Amino acid sequence: MLAGALISRIFVIGDLTCQVLVFLFGFIWAIFGPFSLSLFLVEAGGRALYNCDYKLANLIARAGVASDRAILPLVNVIGIYDTPLAVLNLLNLANSQIMLSKFKEASTNLEAALDKSQATFGWENHLTQLVLGFLSNSYLYQSRYIEAESYLKKSIAAKSKQLKEQDEEDQEFEVLYTISSLAMDQFGYAQILAKKGLIEEAEETYREAITTILGNTEYDTDMLANHMNALGEILVEKGELEEAEPLLLRAEEIRVGVFGKQHYVLSSSYLALGYLNLKKDLLDMAEENFTEGFAIREAAGLRPHVDGAEFLRALGELNLARGNHDQARSYFDEAIDIYEKTVGEDYVDLARVLAPYCKLLEETGENDKAIALKQREGRIRADLA
Repeated sequence: MLAGALISRIFVIGDLTCQVLVFLFGFIWAIFGPFSLSLFLVEAGGRALYNCDYKLANLIARAGVASDRAILPLVNVIGIYDTPLAVLNLLNLANSQIMLSKFKEASTNLEAALDKSQATFGWENHLTQLVLGFLSNSYLYQSRYIEAESYLKKSIAAKSKQLKEQDEEDQEFEVLYTISSLAMDQFGYAQILAKKGLIEEAEETYREAITTILGNTEYDTDMLANHMNALGEILVEKGELEEAEPLLLRAEEIRVGVFGKQHYVLSSSYLALGYLNLKKDLLDMAEENFTEGFAIREAAGLRPHVDGAEFLRALGELNLARGNHDQARSYFDEAIDIYEKTVGEDYVDLARVLAPYCKLLEETGENDKAIALKQREGRIRADLA
């Protein structure tokens, strides 16, 4: 507003040459000024997300979305449906909402972002595919597995074909982006398989993704670490600890190199390593892992989030292993409460809390309660199947 007032003032009092120059400057400013603001908000929102300041990221992204809506008529006059900046601001907004447990709102914004990107750039565009991956992830939190799986299968097929068609003449960035995007979709698809209890299929998907990444890149990436960590988690659950341990340690090493030791993404490494040490009956080491990872998520304000509930469940299992039934019960109760409030009473990860809780109740002689929880766990798993 101040810039507009200044331009108007100079235009009124200046001579003809000055007026022409001011007019040209004002015209350029009117067109590119809003885009510059949108770009700034995209960058600022992305930085806030990286720094795990999700409330700030949400505020910035909301401002970006409002700015994009205000300039939409100008964008349409130029002859385009929308801009990539509008898609990115919606993407930032949705990601902040996911971390703030606003999963329905996140899905709505991601669906809008997908519509804008697909209409403007087409289905096979990298930005469209990126949005699709995040949308599928948001569906997981709402137990919308059929929709998520459908999108991911379609996207994986398209990217696999695209990767095969790329040759040495393609820019390295294009190849790396395709691999990264494909790996993200494979990660989401494997998560669905694991949640449905299809452990062998999930393991195969993680292994396939790791092979693809290693076969097409010469350096470590965060997606490689994600798949190694997830594969390690499955192997820990299967009791194959000797193969799991080097994978988990390598994933942690890569993540520390890329993000630093206290970044949010490291918390999932500490969670996985904690379960490894719990399986090995190294309870003090497991406690150290769980405590360090939980501290990172608490610092990001994620104790009342699904990601916080994961650690509460883990701490409950640790205390159960030590025979601290009261403390374990407290952790399990809090985890269940978080799941029920954020993702509903039938969310699949609730079953992973109910199983050790049943064991606790059996050990304390509360058999009727244990039977009720077992029945609830069975219903959750049956609904997913």
